[in-house]
Amino acid sequence: MKHSVMRKAEQGPAMVDGTAPARKAEPVQVERSMTVAQGFETIVGACLHHFQLNQPVVINVRDVEALHQLRVAIRRLRSGLTLFRPAVADHEFERLHGELRWLMAESGDARNLDVYLHCDLTHDQRSFVENRRTDAYDRAISALRSARCRRLMLDMVAWASAGQWRENAVAAEPLGRFANDRIVGLWSKVVDSRRLGALTDTQRHRLRIRVKKLRYALEFVDALHDRKTRRKRRFRRALKKAQDSLGDLHDMVTARSLVTLNSWLRGPDLSRKAQRRLVRDADRRLARLRDTDPYWN
Repeated sequence: MKHSVMRKAEQGPAMVDGTAPARKAEPVQVERSMTVAQGFETIVGACLHHFQLNQPVVINVRDVEALHQLRVAIRRLRSGLTLFRPAVADHEFERLHGELRWLMAESGDARNLDVYLHCDLTHDQRSFVENRRTDAYDRAISALRSARCRRLMLDMVAWASAGQWRENAVAAEPLGRFANDRIVGLWSKVVDSRRLGALTDTQRHRLRIRVKKLRYALEFVDALHDRKTRRKRRFRRALKKAQDSLGDLHDMVTARSLVTLNSWLRGPDLSRKAQRRLVRDADRRLARLRDTDPYWN
């Protein structure tokens, strides 16, 4: 697998003392000539590579951005499994998907507290949250160092390269046609969504996840659409703005949930009017996204 392990030049400094900077995902090297199986293996390898670059930085430095990027890598990997589900759903699929969900959950509190620390807190409140954050990072790091995590990474590599799913006839089909059909399905779920004011916090969160999955899917096969640069740039810009607005709403809900668990903490300093403005801004950006021509057809 092309990205199953870190290249030695990148691995060294990160593994020695964890002082290497957090790393964002690199472009996925898919090609038009690839089959579904080849494309999926390449995407899994790229996601694992992204994870491995940030794992030692989280463990050794407890770097906020490295934890964020590590969680992005897991989320992208889970999105890749969902995108390719019709081709790769064999007896191992649900187990591996569940193990990725476990790893995501183990680092969730640490990330939520990182976000909450951006709120305007008193000295005592900040000390309390930082102590909770220390415990949350302990939990996340314990999971990252565990034999369970190591087995998961090894199992993902083995399954992507030689899993039973490769016997599925869809695995031998052209990657481009398969990916475009799946992206059309993701796009339709975003287009058909209702206005945010009519949705609950949970429903808004689900819409945010759909938007993220669409963005990840487009990033996975970006090299297949390199002839539509202008349309692609316009769509991707609108997609990012919509995702950012939905992310702001999600951060607000996350901060509220922490306040509910610890009633003496302060919630996000937002009036009802400001909260409604966040919803309107997100609705406006989603409307612009729906009006932007897709470029993958």
